[in-house]
Amino acid sequence: TQGTSMATPLAAGVGTLIREYLRESGVQNPSAALIKALMLVGGREMTGSGASATIPNNSEGWGRVNITESISPAPPKTVLYRDVKDGLDTGETYVKEIYVHSSSAPLKIVVAWTDYPASLSSSVKLVNDLDLEVRGPGGEVYYGNDFTSPYNDTRDRRNNVEGVIINRPATGTYVVTVKGYNVPQSTQPFALAISGAISTPIGVVIINPRFISTEGGVATVNLDDSNLTGAGSATVTVTSTSDETGLMLTLTETPSGSGHFEGVFVVVNRTPNRALNEVMAADGDVVTATYTDSFPPGVRRGTALALDPPEIVSIEHDAPFSVLTAGDRVKITLRGSRGTSATARVFRGMQIFNVTLFDDGAHGDGLPLDGVYSNELQITSVMNGTYILEGTLNRYLLSVNATAPYPIIINQSAPRAPYNLRVEVDTRGEALNLTWDADSEYIEYFVLYRSEELYGPYSPVANISKHARYYKDTGLENGRTYYYALALFDTFRGWSGFSRIVSGVPRDLTGPIIEPIYPREGYTIGSLTPINLSLSADTALINLKYTRDGDRDGLPDENESWHEIGNLTPGELPYIWDTREEAGGPGEGDNITLLIQAWDFYNNSRGLKLVDLTVDNTPPGPPTLDDLPLIVNTTHLIAQGWAEPLGYVEAHLEGGERLNTTQVGELGIFIIEMDLPGEGVYSIRFSSYDRVWNGPAEEPSPHRVVVDLTPPQPLFTLPEVVSSGVLLTLDASQSGDSSPSEEYARVENYTWIIDDEEPVTLYGARAHYAFRYTGERSVTLLVRDAAGNWASLRREVTVMDSSPPTPRITGELLVIEDKIFSLSAEDTIDDDPTILTTGNFTWTLSDGGEVTFFGVEISYIYYTPGVYPATLKVTDSSGHYSVLHFNITVKDVTPPVARPPSKDTSLTNHPFLFDATASTDNDPTFYQTGNVTWSFEDGGEEVTLYGFQVVYHFKSFGAIQVTMTVKDAWGNYDVEVFQVLVAADNRPPEVLSYLPQTLEELPLRPTITLFFSEDMPWEGQEERVLMLDIRGGVVNVTRQHPSPDAISLMPTENLSLESTYTVVVPGDIKDWAGFPMKRNYTLTFTTLSYLHVTRVTPLDLDENITGKEVFEIYFNRALNSSSISTAFLKEHVRLLDHKGRAVRCTVEVAEPHILTLTPEKPLKAGEKYTLVVDGVLKDDMGIGMRETYRREFRVAAPQQGDWLHWEVAGIPALVWLIIMVAIGVGAVISAVILLRKHREELNIAEEVGEGLYRTPKGEEFIFELDEEEE
Repeated sequence: TQGTSMATPLAAGVGTLIREYLRESGVQNPSAALIKALMLVGGREMTGSGASATIPNNSEGWGRVNITESISPAPPKTVLYRDVKDGLDTGETYVKEIYVHSSSAPLKIVVAWTDYPASLSSSVKLVNDLDLEVRGPGGEVYYGNDFTSPYNDTRDRRNNVEGVIINRPATGTYVVTVKGYNVPQSTQPFALAISGAISTPIGVVIINPRFISTEGGVATVNLDDSNLTGAGSATVTVTSTSDETGLMLTLTETPSGSGHFEGVFVVVNRTPNRALNEVMAADGDVVTATYTDSFPPGVRRGTALALDPPEIVSIEHDAPFSVLTAGDRVKITLRGSRGTSATARVFRGMQIFNVTLFDDGAHGDGLPLDGVYSNELQITSVMNGTYILEGTLNRYLLSVNATAPYPIIINQSAPRAPYNLRVEVDTRGEALNLTWDADSEYIEYFVLYRSEELYGPYSPVANISKHARYYKDTGLENGRTYYYALALFDTFRGWSGFSRIVSGVPRDLTGPIIEPIYPREGYTIGSLTPINLSLSADTALINLKYTRDGDRDGLPDENESWHEIGNLTPGELPYIWDTREEAGGPGEGDNITLLIQAWDFYNNSRGLKLVDLTVDNTPPGPPTLDDLPLIVNTTHLIAQGWAEPLGYVEAHLEGGERLNTTQVGELGIFIIEMDLPGEGVYSIRFSSYDRVWNGPAEEPSPHRVVVDLTPPQPLFTLPEVVSSGVLLTLDASQSGDSSPSEEYARVENYTWIIDDEEPVTLYGARAHYAFRYTGERSVTLLVRDAAGNWASLRREVTVMDSSPPTPRITGELLVIEDKIFSLSAEDTIDDDPTILTTGNFTWTLSDGGEVTFFGVEISYIYYTPGVYPATLKVTDSSGHYSVLHFNITVKDVTPPVARPPSKDTSLTNHPFLFDATASTDNDPTFYQTGNVTWSFEDGGEEVTLYGFQVVYHFKSFGAIQVTMTVKDAWGNYDVEVFQVLVAADNRPPEVLSYLPQTLEELPLRPTITLFFSEDMPWEGQEERVLMLDIRGGVVNVTRQHPSPDAISLMPTENLSLESTYTVVVPGDIKDWAGFPMKRNYTLTFTTLSYLHVTRVTPLDLDENITGKEVFEIYFNRALNSSSISTAFLKEHVRLLDHKGRAVRCTVEVAEPHILTLTPEKPLKAGEKYTLVVDGVLKDDMGIGMRETYRREFRVAAPQQGDWLHWEVAGIPALVWLIIMVAIGVGAVISAVILLRKHREELNIAEEVGEGLYRTPKGEEFIFELDEEEE
């Protein structure tokens, strides 16, 4: 009791830190039991006052909490833990093996679990009891919480924590086992913590769950092996009793680096799919996961049991339509698998009532162990409302649930329904008697409901007085089951709801009704008398007797008794009574009484006497028959003939089997029907009897009839696929027939029925036909044999389409804007009659783009008028298609909007533009298809103009009112009235500007445009605007007017190069008002010059030429680059020395109008050179040079005397001169020697190129010396 103020928060903090450690270690949701187990396994013994020798004890508990010892103790100690959330059920075990490698640290093992809450009245609070057991390497056993020697004779039945502490454990393998001793509440999860000098090199294999469904049950294999820590994966083999080959299952280390591995497999009761990790198992198979451990070496196994899951057929109760109240009992029945346990749960929200169901034959469940589980639920006052009934069937840990189709309805405020409703049979039949009980004191009346099905519907039969407890329901059908429910109406609490459902079957309990058909009283009967009666349907047995009754009182005469004729059933009527004396009958005579007695199925009886019968035993003559058919295809025959009037004719087979008997008519004609036993060849005889069955008199010879019931065997072949229009040969000649008589075994008729949209019929063993329509078709062959038996053979054929469909469109192609319209292709025709359902109909409409629809019918709206092209593509099922092009005209119903010209002023005799282009309409073709009318009065004259843009010259001035009518192509129009203010014109025209603005170097066919100050009336005046050459000659030109105020002149042929031309406008050109120009106007321009060199640098820079420069040659225009090659430039752009010889140079195009010329060697000082550019060069327009360009220049020479004062590298030039002279003399001597050698080589060498020579030995060399150098 001391120190708890600090101990409590300290312990709570340790628990929190352990939980944080576990989460960071990969345990996402550690249980409270795991945290508790780790705290206890890390507990440290305390010393001091009150401390006991060992823990646990009542003073210290499991010791002082120590987080280090719980999660990370000092070596050699290690802590292992497992949070087993799958838990254990009663009888199940969890096994883990550990290895103690040192005795220096105690071995502590703790198992903890969170127990199920116990009842308050229970003396022992532990509900789910688990046991801890540890087996050491020497076989010694330790029980949890047994801390006194021998440590294995006492079990703990009170605590939800059990531990084993071994202070000096022997080294070796320890087996830790947790057992489910008694787990009544569900499955108990638990946690295990182990501390000591331990490791888990021994692999432990566990399969969860312990019981697996054979119908797709999913199981997890758990493997713990510290040897594999960090391996990432491990492999086990999963097998079963039925699947010995099994599955190689790869397990994944979870979490990484933990040494714990998991993998999932599926159990099935069919051939397994290994790719889906499936293992096959039958009911009761042991499923084994096998792991081969490398250290210590050995095979580790985990097992589970495969079970067929239980199955619920139905769950129901006996009050499906009743409203129950307190005191009622409801019977619950579950039907399903046998040999399992069953429970029921009746619940409404959080209110739950559990019912144990029994299959012991003692709880209304029928036979024991028959799969029917039942029990009753007592309705109490705390139950009210609609309750759901749910049944559960358990087989070990496998369970299945089902919900009853009808709830249990309880209404404590409603009156109790009538009870003890019973049904009794009315003895007279066709009625049922019902009785019941009722408790309510304020009953107004009862309502009886009836149905012919248990689950309804129920209809009201009658309203019954509140005093009645009995009702007779009449008008029922005997033998039919009827279901009843009864309800009552209470004055204060209303309807009670249905009572329990009861049923009854009405039956007849009186004797059967007998009416004689033949004979009747007073009849004369023959030797073979057919006794026939009319009986009620419930007749089961009939007894016949006779006696001689001379006084006709219905009783035997003196010395006479009743003679037995026989017993028979109604199905044996009519019964043939042989009245002849030798057959036990009365013999010929009068006054016979016949006694008939009948019993029903309930042994009710009734009798009838026929008095005053006379017996006649004299037979008639034989019958005469018409011819019978020789062969038939039925066992039912009809024969016709003559015999004694009102007598009888009997047909029977040769050998005695009777076929039928018929009565002869008053004229002696009879018709008799017979049913033969089956197929075969028969001999039939006919016998006659008189009216009282005397006879028989037989025909002298039998009639032979062949009964052939076997149809012929049709046979023909047909290709699977044919094309329409292709002629097929249908051959049935291989068809056959069999018959009891070989003479009739033949096929006599062949009929072909061809499904080609409409049936087509052909005849004969061979026929020819070409299908007209495509699709899935059939040909049926009907064959008939001599007996008239028919047989058929139907073969399917796919008729392929050989031609495209023909699209046809119905619907309006003239539509109104903004209004929906429809088009249909239902009139499309094709070889395939199913084209409308199997074909593809693609509609493509244009509407600013393509709009595509699919289907036989489409609908669309155009918002803009116009003519829209469209297509319909129809593709049949064979892929043939046709495309129909058509136009949809969208009618415009929206009027345009008229807008007058923006300019509303003008001058007389000046052009005024009536411009309606600002007007708008929704039709995009409005400006091409619309119309504008302009109406006004000008100088007293009515003027009407037409067009969107019309030029007019007003004759009078003032405010002129104009009516503008704008009309679209569909006749929709708008009217706008506006004014034009016209003033008098008094200004002469003049040229204001021209193009091009630069008048030099113009192309050879330039366009010269003059712009006037106002619009000009060019008609009749434009030819007076001329283009003249320098001599005054007129140049032929083309005249155009880019605008009303402008004129353009373009020569019809090229002008001359470097020439001057003049455009002349005479001063008498007039404007629309008749005013002439103030003066003549002239415009002078020049044409392109020839291509020429404009400058050469540095020659034009007045600089001394040193001989090392790069020369840049500038032209007045860009050169024709496509025709200038390196060879061309080298040939036509040259540098010549003073002797006219070409100097080796490189010529390149620097820019389109610049060439560079670079001598390969410096030019000689003081020498004169000439730059030559041939006149063959041309510009991009093909214009060449007028002449060849030449430019002479001289390379500057050094000044005299200066060289004596030069220094090079600090050495005077004179010294260098002496050195150079010496070198020169040597060079001359060497040159002479080399020259001679080269001359000798040249004499025998062959020139193979410019300066390139080849010796007879194949050696090549270059020799370049001019005369001066040589």
